[in-house]
Order: sequence, then C-alpha cells, then structure tokens
Amino acid sequence: MREIQIGEPVDSKRRLYFHLVGTDGITPSTTEAGGQPQISIDGGAWANGGIGTLSAIGNGRYYADLAVGIADTVGRVIETRFKSATTAECPGDSAVVVTAESLVSATGDGGPVLSDEPILATIHRGITRDIVLRDAADETIVLLTADKIRAYIGRESEITDDLSAGTVFLVTSDAATAAGSNFTKNSPSSGYNRLRIDAGDMTFDPGIYELFIDFYDSADSNEWKAVDRISFVLEQT
Repeated sequence: MREIQIGEPVDSKRRLYFHLVGTDGITPSTTEAGGQPQISIDGGAWANGGIGTLSAIGNGRYYADLAVGIADTVGRVIETRFKSATTAECPGDSAVVVTAESLVSATGDGGPVLSDEPILATIHRGITRDIVLRDAADETIVLLTADKIRAYIGRESEITDDLSAGTVFLVTSDAATAAGSNFTKNSPSSGYNRLRIDAGDMTFDPGIYELFIDFYDSADSNEWKAVDRISFVLEQT
C-alpha cells in the first residue's frame, strides 16, 4: 500500500499505478491512455472523481494522480480500479493518507540542541517535514503574520554568522528557492510549519551535515533565534 502525506502538493507523490490487460487476462492493453479510473474511499462506492485520467507508460502500465483534496484526512484508505470494453477488471494501487513526519523544536533557554533522530535523505530526491515550535512551557507556538521561520543546511564550523558562506541549502518562510523548496507557516494546520526541500536543491555533496531551524519573533526585538539543529545525512543513490 502506498503512503501519501496529508496535503501532499506534488502530483508525482500522489501518483498511483495500474497494470492493464485485455479481456483474455494476459495481453497488455496499450490503448487506454486518457481512460478514467475509479476510486473508493474508506470502502465507499466507486466514483470517477478525485483521480485524473490514465497516462501510458508502456507495456500495459499506466498511472493517474489523485486530486490534492483526496489526501486531506490522515488514515483515509483509497482503492483504485479500471475497466473498459477492451480490458479485464484491473485493480490499481491502494493508498493510505499519513501525517508528515513531525520535528518538535523547543525554544526554551539554553540555545539549540542536537535532536536525537537524524534526517536521512538521498541526493536528487526531495523530502517533506512538519516543524512544530514549542516555547519553554512546552506550548505550541503559532506563527503570526509578521513572524518567520527558516531552515538551512551546512556544517556549523563552516557557516558564517550572516549565513553568506558555509550553507549548502537555505529557505525562509517568505521566499521559496529557485528550485521550488519552501517553508510554509501554519500548514497543513495551525502550529505546524511544513518544510519541503525539492529534489532540485538536493544537489550538494553527500555527507553528514546539520539542519538548522531559526525563528524570527516579530514580537521580541525582531531578531532571529536559533531554535534547533538536527543531524542531516545526505546519501548517494
């Protein structure tokens, strides 16, 4: 069963696959591009809505992308099927909607600490994480309109104070990168901040780095505060 993160914005990450065969149940069907598959949500009736039409890969293989709105409830199970006049009944992939892995960052006194669990990533492949900020009383911080959050990757000994050198990746909540990475405040819900690092930004040398999370508190001297740092391992494919 394929896992799809709640609110996943990237079409290819909501993609489900089908293997279509003719009515003999054996011969690959190669003429079904543009056909409309159906989905069933949590055991409900089959329906055409919520999934796009088929795109051909070749040799009877096809794919179709779920609509964003279908992946809006954690735990939702989606089944798929396709049948035309010239194909057998063909079940497609099954999927379940899951929450994005969350990183909880504390903003209490004492400065950032290295979180226990490292992030493992692969070169040329994007990742998504939900970041939750908490204050010294362990209360969730909901970022205001003028607040900002940023993430950057590097090695602490090489990064300059103004971040002009030593970082291999940098994104803030008010500016996406050229490759499309973004840090969205209060998404997918209030108190969560979704960090999405696009595959196009995962082009630096494989190795061990640190991911730093900073918080710009507009109500407190308008300055960036170091919140957390997480071990970040980029591996070769």
